[in-house]
Amino acid sequence: MPSLRVVQYPRFASNPHQALLAQALAAQGVETGFAETLTQLLRRVLARSIDVIHIHWTHPPSGLGRPAMLARLGVYCVTLSVARLLRIGIVWTVHNAKAHEGEHPHIDQMYAAATGALAHRVIVQGPTGAGIAAADFNVARDKIATIKHPNYAPIFDPCEPAAGDGPRRFLAWGQIRAYKGFAALAAAFAELGQEAELVIAGSPKDGAEVDQLREIAAGSPRVTVRPEYLEETELNREICRAHFVVLPYRDVLTSGALLMSLTVGRPVIVPRIGDLAAYVDEESAIFYDPDDALGVLRAIEQACALDAGAVERMSHAARLAGEAQPLEAAARATREEYRLAAISSGGRDFSQGGGTSPRAAQRLGEPAA
Repeated sequence: MPSLRVVQYPRFASNPHQALLAQALAAQGVETGFAETLTQLLRRVLARSIDVIHIHWTHPPSGLGRPAMLARLGVYCVTLSVARLLRIGIVWTVHNAKAHEGEHPHIDQMYAAATGALAHRVIVQGPTGAGIAAADFNVARDKIATIKHPNYAPIFDPCEPAAGDGPRRFLAWGQIRAYKGFAALAAAFAELGQEAELVIAGSPKDGAEVDQLREIAAGSPRVTVRPEYLEETELNREICRAHFVVLPYRDVLTSGALLMSLTVGRPVIVPRIGDLAAYVDEESAIFYDPDDALGVLRAIEQACALDAGAVERMSHAARLAGEAQPLEAAARATREEYRLAAISSGGRDFSQGGGTSPRAAQRLGEPAA
């Protein structure tokens, strides 16, 4: 059986999810390449060297003005349209409902709607994502498939629950960007009336947010800010040191940081938004209302009030929640979406023993398998 050739677009090297998925797909007979730019993607399409395009994020690069974004949208649509004409399948994973810091949300919406219209298959990671794909991006329900975000077991090691004695230690990590709500978290934590410590760590992507965090930390010895990229080993250790991971997002569907934390075995404090509740429940997480200005503070106070036994039980439940999302299962399901997209495009059926699809067989003058 020939290998199924896929290009993932675009590539974000800072997020290991794409590389891990590619490795797991290799065991399913999928050859995965990457296109970091739209130009690279167009070249791969014109070379007819791929069977499927897997789109992960649709929003254009930041910093583009409105005319440049619209011109790029035209090239983007032409690229996907040519791919369809060449019988190349198109799969889109809806990671975000919208660009986190989009300067032109209506244009971002145009990119998403165009992708939904041109994709043969659309992957969502939970029920909220499915509803948004159908309602906001006009994607037909029969081409939507739910594949949950997998864990990071190949690169993160689980650890024992943090020691129950002493002050509670909380960790918030990820790229320091406004939508992640780190500054609001630090300000709330500074008002906490209990003994506890908060570490905020991650690549400094938003200078204003970093400055605000440093100012808060300067006035609160319980808040530590590490505006730096943490290598996987160091990040693993930092998560292990914490009792809880806090993910104070303002707007998100799913979260790689959530799955990394669960993989290590750390319970989380999260807002009840997006599809986060599809991965954790009250046994492995403390939820709060994102519309409540004091919500995250009350959630932290609740975590501080738990005894050591309760924290240990939540840590165990978090690890089980991570184990419930194996990478291999996500890769198998993703490969099936590739197969369906290839068939829908009129290309080859890449199932075991599969032959040429009826549309391609008719075009080539041979019987369909």
